[in-house]
Amino acid sequence: MMKKSVSIVLVLFMLVSVFTGMSVTVSAATSGTTGSCNWRFNGINNSLTISPIGDRGNMEDYTYFVGENPIPWYDLKDKIETVIIQSGVEHLGASAFSNFTNLTTVTVADTVQTIAQHV
Repeated sequence: MMKKSVSIVLVLFMLVSVFTGMSVTVSAATSGTTGSCNWRFNGINNSLTISPIGDRGNMEDYTYFVGENPIPWYDLKDKIETVIIQSGVEHLGASAFSNFTNLTTVTVADTVQTIAQHV
């Protein structure tokens, strides 16, 4: 009985959305983790900040190919204009910012020791 009720509600929702032009928007995540770092997107100034979890942190390496360890902020790539790598980050992950065509400014802390390929 419960499954049937849920199915009916879903069908009604779909019909209402089709006939009223209502749409459901799915938005990209604006924060998360990458390796032993946190990342946060600020939509006001279109900046992406990478900061260590604790005193030191390393970004994860990514591949640009679909299905293989995707870049968590990839859905924001057309919005990101500035990247800030905060003090304590020691490794910039592979392909982390590849083909981010609106990226104009990158600030890198002096704690970064390695920069992987295709960053």
